[in-house]
Amino acid sequence: MQSVSIKALSMVLAALGVVTACSKEEPIEEVIRPVRYIDVKETPAAQTRTFAGTAKAGVEANLSFKVGGTVQRVQVKVGYPVSKGTLIAESDPADFELKVEEAQAGLAQARAEQRNAQANYERVQGLYENNNASRSDLDTARAGAESASASVRSIGKQLERARAQLGYTRLTAKDDCSIATVDVEVNENVSAGQRVAMVTCGGAAEVEVGVPESVIGRIVVCAQHLLSSVRPQFF
Repeated sequence: MQSVSIKALSMVLAALGVVTACSKEEPIEEVIRPVRYIDVKETPAAQTRTFAGTAKAGVEANLSFKVGGTVQRVQVKVGYPVSKGTLIAESDPADFELKVEEAQAGLAQARAEQRNAQANYERVQGLYENNNASRSDLDTARAGAESASASVRSIGKQLERARAQLGYTRLTAKDDCSIATVDVEVNENVSAGQRVAMVTCGGAAEVEVGVPESVIGRIVVCAQHLLSSVRPQFF
């Protein structure tokens, strides 16, 4: 009987060992998951102020004639886009055309006189070389030829100036722009330098804003540029 009890006790202990072994939990692996975070720092509170301003084109130019006269044509109106070389206005060219014709006639006459003076100088030079003319005659002939050449150059400059003044009766655009104002009318007498029209050019606008002295020292950065306003940030 004792041996049977010992055997039964051994079987009970073995069964308890199996139950204990089965009841142990397996260790759970720790899962590391990424997390987004933001560093929050204390900064001075920003303040937004609004100020009135005036927007204008980046480039503004006044157009005027270089010579006075009577306006004969105005080819543009306010708001018109113009390209380089476009005719803006034209003054009466009659007086300047007459000056060009007079200069041309004077130049033709001066050239004829130059040819005669040069031919006379060459003739006297030949006589002088053959001892048939005096040194004084040679000097006089040379001076006449040089004077005639100087007269041709002078009248040639007058012709260039007359042609330039004739060209100044046409006022054209110097670049791709838009007409902002037209300040003259047809048949109006204008003087040299008097504004005929104003053009605005360039794609970038300039904004002029009046800022009080009490806050101008606190402007640190322009936070946003808009088409017609600027929003500065104050601290």
